[in-house]
Amino acid sequence: DPRLRDGLHTNAGVYLRYFPSNSFFITFGINRRTFDGTAIIVLDDGSFLGRYVFAQMNTEATAASVAIGNLWQFNNGFTLGGTWGLFSAQTSSSSRFKLKANQGLTAAETDESKKAMRDFANQLNDVSSAHGFAMLMIGWAF
Repeated sequence: DPRLRDGLHTNAGVYLRYFPSNSFFITFGINRRTFDGTAIIVLDDGSFLGRYVFAQMNTEATAASVAIGNLWQFNNGFTLGGTWGLFSAQTSSSSRFKLKANQGLTAAETDESKKAMRDFANQLNDVSSAHGFAMLMIGWAF
């Protein structure tokens, strides 16, 4: 199974929060998540140390979301709130990877590694449209 070794994960988005009542809100948003880094696959070849395949990966996914919750701001600036439900849908995704340090791999091992990396990149992108519930917000407004 592939695992992340190192890299940079970014998440940027635009949100519109609408308050139909005093503290209750509905949020509409769109965000883009990326990962650029290295993944590693451990090949099960029966040896004591095993063999490794590294892959340089770049994934990108865009997701639209809708959330509901409550937000209270006190006179001293303290802010407390919660998002009670977050529903997301992936609108687009892409992934690229290149196997590195693959000397000595058979054609079957190379194909297996490529399939594992493709599946792993798809899993990383699927996380961008994960749903959520009961997220607490604590802050201070100036």
